[in-house]
Amino acid sequence: CPLVEITNLSNNFIYDKGLLFTSDKKTLIYCSIKGDESELVIPEGTLLIGKHAFFLCKRFEKIVIPSSAIKMKNNPFSGCNKLNLINHSSHYNVENNVIYNQYWTSVVGCLSSIKIDELIIKKGVKTINRNSFWNCVGIKKIVFPSTLEEIGYNPFIGCSNIHFVSESDKFKVVDGMLFNSDLSVLICCPKWRAVGEVNIPDSVISLERGAFSGCDEMVSINLHNVNIIGKSCFTNCTSLKSLYCSDLITYIGEWAFAYCSSLKTVSIQEKTIIDNNAFSNTNAKVKIRKYFSNYLIESENLYTLKSMQARYMGKIDSILIDPPYNSNIDYIRYKDSNFEEGYINFLSKRLILSKELLSKTGFLVINIDEGEVKNVFNLCKSLFGHDLVTLHKWKKKHDYFDTNRVILNPLKKQTDYEYIIIARKSKNSKFRNIMQPYIYEGKILEKETKLPYIFDCFGTTSSAKDEIEDIFGKRDYFSTPKPLKLMKELIRATTNKNSIVLDYFAGSGTVGHALEDLNKEDGGSRKFILVSNSESNICKEVTLKRLEKASIDFTFLH
Repeated sequence: CPLVEITNLSNNFIYDKGLLFTSDKKTLIYCSIKGDESELVIPEGTLLIGKHAFFLCKRFEKIVIPSSAIKMKNNPFSGCNKLNLINHSSHYNVENNVIYNQYWTSVVGCLSSIKIDELIIKKGVKTINRNSFWNCVGIKKIVFPSTLEEIGYNPFIGCSNIHFVSESDKFKVVDGMLFNSDLSVLICCPKWRAVGEVNIPDSVISLERGAFSGCDEMVSINLHNVNIIGKSCFTNCTSLKSLYCSDLITYIGEWAFAYCSSLKTVSIQEKTIIDNNAFSNTNAKVKIRKYFSNYLIESENLYTLKSMQARYMGKIDSILIDPPYNSNIDYIRYKDSNFEEGYINFLSKRLILSKELLSKTGFLVINIDEGEVKNVFNLCKSLFGHDLVTLHKWKKKHDYFDTNRVILNPLKKQTDYEYIIIARKSKNSKFRNIMQPYIYEGKILEKETKLPYIFDCFGTTSSAKDEIEDIFGKRDYFSTPKPLKLMKELIRATTNKNSIVLDYFAGSGTVGHALEDLNKEDGGSRKFILVSNSESNICKEVTLKRLEKASIDFTFLH
């Protein structure tokens, strides 16, 4: 507030020559931006210098810290871009314009007057305090020591040209952006890195406070699996034009989009918590979506499953997956062997998260072949309970359906069946009747029945490839599809008309297609979330195209 005049009538404070103190003059609260003096000696006896006390006091070229000072809060000299600090306090150290505590274990702040090509934070520092490098545009590179354990919020806002180097295993730098160790939190994206369309890793679940603040050349951003947008995250992103906040996003912090002057439209799910002033000084039209949406998400599925926990825990009625079979097939579009931690560990991580997403009456349905059926069946029993897991067969060969059958993998033992493992979340998970196909006088008819032990006449591997040919023009466009009818009846058996269905090994997108067909048949409003990775470009080339060709309404997160 550069124009503000303060008149103090309170006995609890002293306001003298632009400095505001507590009545005992032990705490310096505030220094007015107004004034013409260039030097200041903080009075001896001052114990505490309050946070941002000298914020934007650009006139000062020298300030003297008294020996009495024992505490400084939140970089009190942020924005003082000509300042030289003379320190007489034994509780602090100043080196290369960086203020450390007396033990050299934390960074309190850095003077905006700093100009350095490479700032190496002293080894032994464990904490970089919040706001500590605010607007330090003169730092070209900062090196974090191996001892660093914690970085407070908003530390690098305004450091537009900064490059990060981390020697700490707590923080990683990827493609110029600063993350925590597992890349689930994006701490800072400097301005130089955020130009045009910005993509962030699939692993990011949380955007830290101020993560993109001041990135005024960023036109758009794909938020992927993000579910938290921290306070001040996109402030002053003046080129950002529109933003879609997916149903995954649960929280948008205060001032998140403040001063985004070009922002015209923002779409947000109605259950998302929007903090006060999230769009202050922004003219964006905020569209609130009242219902959950259909999604295709291009991502490593483990990251999406982790992100979904916040929004969808206990809300998914049916999870249907057709995972890799660990069968060393080399002609399909995704990895099918050599799992780093072993196949069952790979699957177990995902099933544990899946169980948390299921509603109290939900189902997990897994398609698998004879190679791993025993191991996967035992895994499901260990996670859900022996009495809540059943094993079914799917007859994948049938003369009626297999007029175009071609054996692609003659070295593999040919079998008539694959398996369907169904795990119920609880004893309250009750199967609904399905429409059982049967052949009568050369035609396929249907009758309503209970869920069978053997799924016969529900289509075959070959007929599923015929469906692929109908969509894409050739049978080998995707080599391991499941027939539409099989997935449609599995959805019917495990959902109601308002259910959310998840398939995180989406492959050719059969689950989304089948769900849409079922909705048209029974007037349902089921929603799907499909997750497909980018391996062999499967998501864009197969899953996405199938949904588009089927004229299904969905949102693509990529």
